[in-house]
Amino acid sequence: MLANITKIFYNCYKMIKSSLNNLSQKQLVDLIIRLYKKSPENKELIDSIFDTTVIDCAYKKYKQQILQEFYPKKGLPKIRFSVMRSAIKKFKDISNNTQLIAELMYLIVITGTKFCKEWGMDYEEYYNSLLSMFKTLLKHLEKSNLIGAFQQECNEIVRLSEDTGWGYHDDLTSIYEEYFE
Repeated sequence: MLANITKIFYNCYKMIKSSLNNLSQKQLVDLIIRLYKKSPENKELIDSIFDTTVIDCAYKKYKQQILQEFYPKKGLPKIRFSVMRSAIKKFKDISNNTQLIAELMYLIVITGTKFCKEWGMDYEEYYNSLLSMFKTLLKHLEKSNLIGAFQQECNEIVRLSEDTGWGYHDDLTSIYEEYFE
């Protein structure tokens, strides 16, 4: 079944590519402008192609979105990991800067760990989400050859996790040791 889905996507890709090749320059420009106006994500992607400062602005925006989940300016924390993962995905859509992607992942885990130390968390799912992001971070660091550059930061996460619930510290330590020892 997966092979059929892959074949369908490949055929769609070929069809779209062929159709785009048959458009005039004016038609292509009109299409890009329509896509640009269609959604903020499209606008951000197209802007990032022509203006490299957009990537820095986007990084700051998504960093702020992550922090707002834990420490909102108003109201109570929402701590929606889906929103935080979405912020990383959206940033990846416009940038392949592996360092900045790693920093966003790191921000989630370090901020989440500090938050549970400050407020105490009694939800196993909360810790599981942080552990999952820590694993994702370490895999990303290894794949991007950044593992050594982030060892101190990852060690800090493990150190900060002492005296937390649900075996979080033990699980973090185990994951950390898979990559660093």
